[in-house]
Order: sequence, then structure tokens, then C-alpha cells
Amino acid sequence: MDNFPFPPPPSSSDHSYTIVIFVFSTLGCILLGLAMLAFYSWFSKNKKKSTVIVEEKEVKHIDDHLKIKEAIVEGPHGKLETVVLSVEEDLHEKDDIVRTKKELEEVHHHNLLHAK
Repeated sequence: MDNFPFPPPPSSSDHSYTIVIFVFSTLGCILLGLAMLAFYSWFSKNKKKSTVIVEEKEVKHIDDHLKIKEAIVEGPHGKLETVVLSVEEDLHEKDDIVRTKKELEEVHHHNLLHAK
């Protein structure tokens, strides 16, 4: 029987190696697929985040009051001798910063085509 041209039938130990290799490669492909699916879902979630724009405006409130007082000083004979003008300036300045947040959602060209 040693001169028979066909290879000998596989023993039971060779068959078990084939099953182990098949099972591990299948599980590896399944795990790789799950990892790719998790990455895709994480990437699409982060891509859909809206962009926040903060706009700051500086606003100044100025309150300006002028008070003018006139004093007339008479001389010894009742003649007008001097006119005294005093100017008081009351200036109040208040600075405010107004912040406005705008959220912009990214609109994909793909979504626009399907909406039309």
C-alpha cells in the first residue's frame, strides 16, 4: 500500500487543526468588523457636532452732563465788574461686553441632494 499514488487520508489530529484555524479566523473577522462599525459610529457622531461661534461686542455707555454756573460780581458803585463762569463736567462711562453664541450645524451636500 505504500506505492499508492494518492496521499494518505488525514488523521483526526489534522482535522482538528483545520477546525481551530477556521474558528479563529472567523472570530477575528467578526471582531474586526465590530471594531470598524464602532469606529464608524464614533466618527459619524463627532462629525455631526455643531460648530459654536461666540461673538463678542464691546458696548460703551457714556453719560455726560455739563453744569454751567454764572456768577456776576458787582463793583463798589453797582457797575458790573466781573462775570465768572464755572463749568462742572460729570462724565460716567460704563463698559459692557455682550456675548452671543450661535450654533451652526454642518449641512452635508449629500443631505441636500436627498432633501430636494
